[in-house]
Amino acid sequence: IPPGSPRAPPLVYAVMASPEVLKKAGRKCPDTPERMNLVDLMCEFVEAMNPTLHLSR
Repeated sequence: IPPGSPRAPPLVYAVMASPEVLKKAGRKCPDTPERMNLVDLMCEFVEAMNPTLHLSR
């Protein structure tokens, strides 16, 4: 974004998870509630690390 531009740069957040956890509860997990719990947990972590950020779910 050029200097002086009124548009703010996009925010990017990354969360690392154990490969074993992702294999059990990742996007190919047959248990939808378990998968959603993992997503909620990651979102809560990002929000906790960034108090002014509120993610919509």
